[in-house]
Amino acid sequence: MATYFGEIIEPNSRCFVTDGEECSIENRYSLESDIVTTDEEVQTHEYVLVACGKIMHDFVTTFLVSNHTKVVEKYSIVLKPSDSDKYTKKKMTYTLYNLTANTLLFVCEQLPHLYFANSLLVKLKPWIEKAKHTILLTTDHMSNFKPRGGLQPFMRSLRTNCCTMKVESPNLELPNTISGLPAAVMSWCQGHKKSAVVYTVYVESPHLDSIIAEPLLHLMKTPHLCHLPISQDTNKLQVIIHNAQLQNSNLYL
Repeated sequence: MATYFGEIIEPNSRCFVTDGEECSIENRYSLESDIVTTDEEVQTHEYVLVACGKIMHDFVTTFLVSNHTKVVEKYSIVLKPSDSDKYTKKKMTYTLYNLTANTLLFVCEQLPHLYFANSLLVKLKPWIEKAKHTILLTTDHMSNFKPRGGLQPFMRSLRTNCCTMKVESPNLELPNTISGLPAAVMSWCQGHKKSAVVYTVYVESPHLDSIIAEPLLHLMKTPHLCHLPISQDTNKLQVIIHNAQLQNSNLYL
């Protein structure tokens, strides 16, 4: 089933499942709360900013999040190993920050299975309901853009019909879609007549670098994001670039 913004909900099926495998994904996944730092009622914020994927995680933790940024909630999706799996359970952590007095930031480093996009949406819904605007940041590989894109990173956007924000990039052309958590959030905002926009940066590299950061830093200077505290310290970015180079190096010592 596809929603307005292209989110795909995969139906349960026994096709290609052996007798030793789990039939239902519910048996292997669970959503756990790691930390809740406030017992107060959900506060009204003007903006909810959602950063999806490793590149966006690295960008916001480099330029927006500091050691003094308050954590509102932190929770994890735990993937339990199947009977035939030799590995231990995997844990993916998601964090909600109080970035400024009027902006919440939800950081989603590892994109969950599509089944749990809705579970994360349920966690975010109380904040999105009271927010005036929702802004999502995500990435996709250039090869997935139709027709073929350029060689440099470029940005496209999708917005809800009730979006009152000025959109800072060209619209995403058909037949391109978004999926996962961005699609779940945008579909919910579209159905509930909320102002929301998603910016997708099409990239070639799987890691953040200065070329990918450039359009994002430009976006941070636009009217709806210019109030955010942008760090001028590029040391974190250099560390990320250095680690990526080491990880992708073909040299053997």
